[in-house]
Amino acid sequence: CSTDDDFVGYDVHCGIAQMNNLLYARNYEQPRPFREHNMHHKFAYFIENHYVYAVLTGFEDNNATTVRYYTALLQMVISQNIQSRNANLNCQEQDQFYTKLLKDAFATVEEQFRHKYSEKLSEKTVLDIELNGTKAEHYPIFNERIKELACELSPGLSAVVVLIHDGRIYVANIGDTRAILCKKVLGESGQDYVRTVQLSTTHDLDN
Repeated sequence: CSTDDDFVGYDVHCGIAQMNNLLYARNYEQPRPFREHNMHHKFAYFIENHYVYAVLTGFEDNNATTVRYYTALLQMVISQNIQSRNANLNCQEQDQFYTKLLKDAFATVEEQFRHKYSEKLSEKTVLDIELNGTKAEHYPIFNERIKELACELSPGLSAVVVLIHDGRIYVANIGDTRAILCKKVLGESGQDYVRTVQLSTTHDLDN
């Protein structure tokens, strides 16, 4: 937990700082661009004593309009849940509420995302079942269609949301988009420096 005093007031800060998305080699050589900047969308706002920040990143064939739609959907779901909350929750109940709020918000976006590709996913599943145990090269048309569907189903989203309320920070993320807290600290020399704390955990197939 942290207090709101650790954060510059909402009316004077830039909301969220988005670093250039770069991919570094294992030997830390010169980084190269990883994703197009127009695939990133973010929001930062204040509602009923809540600070809400988020970044969504699309990859593969997702276009900027699609990512913008899911960003707006995520913001709407979070806002609606905040406005419908019970203001008399104790600390434990509050933690449970915001944990569920963020999970539900991600689940809603995922449901809409799956719905968009449901027909193609069903078609690929049927073809995979029909070809199960057979050599794909014996069915070149089916095999080619499966490859096309796999490509069309490759788009995805990564996202991170930070919600601050009543002196507590709640963080949720999916994929490799990260939340990093930058805090000004007074050093022993009397000079200020910035301490960074990663708030999120990279989400991948292992977790």
